[in-house]
Amino acid sequence: MVGSLTDRPANPRATAPGAEAVATRVLPGRLTINEAAGLRDELAGWLAGCSRLVLETGEIEAMDLAGLQLLIAFRRGARQAGGTVRLAGPPAGVLLEVLVRAGFRSASDGPTPALGQDPFWWGGD
Repeated sequence: MVGSLTDRPANPRATAPGAEAVATRVLPGRLTINEAAGLRDELAGWLAGCSRLVLETGEIEAMDLAGLQLLIAFRRGARQAGGTVRLAGPPAGVLLEVLVRAGFRSASDGPTPALGQDPFWWGGD
């Protein structure tokens, strides 16, 4: 799935009356400078109709710092709009490699963030 964003069904637990709307979206195979501008607007549309968004990252095949900046800006924008964005699980593969190169993670990090580290990059809120 290159350059395309995919919707997954909303979390079934969020269908009860009064439940918070949760949606899961699959990030595309490429999050690089070549795709970042085009994906920015599409990502912004993902928060419409839900207050919590879960991003699946398993299909990312190529990513650079522009893709990482896009994720950071998207998360920040969601917070400012009163929503939340989190990763479906701990990063692996290409995403983890980019996080290590950018200094957000270390190759020797454990399964949970150390004091002062952002739990988002471990799949937390």
